[in-house]
Amino acid sequence: MCDLAHPIEREIRFLGDGTIKAEDATIDDALNAVLNLNLPRLVSNRKAVLTAFQQRLQNGRRVDPERELPRWDGNEPGELPEFAQVIVYWLQKRQARTVE
Repeated sequence: MCDLAHPIEREIRFLGDGTIKAEDATIDDALNAVLNLNLPRLVSNRKAVLTAFQQRLQNGRRVDPERELPRWDGNEPGELPEFAQVIVYWLQKRQARTVE
């Protein structure tokens, strides 16, 4: 069971090239050596999902992170799209920038 007080999402970053990184060496090692989350196919899939989402926005559609997040973070019923956490990470970064 995950520790709700310390979700792993706070420890990892999704880079624009599709890789997942962590500042903590133990977590970073687990991402790469144990979970194999930075295999080339997974990296390219994450990048493709983010690129497709960003292209949708370039077609003149403004993004409201607060409204868009529930569609991607599991707060709405139904299955999540593949690689949804990449979009959640990007939206949260966008949201944090508008607050500052």
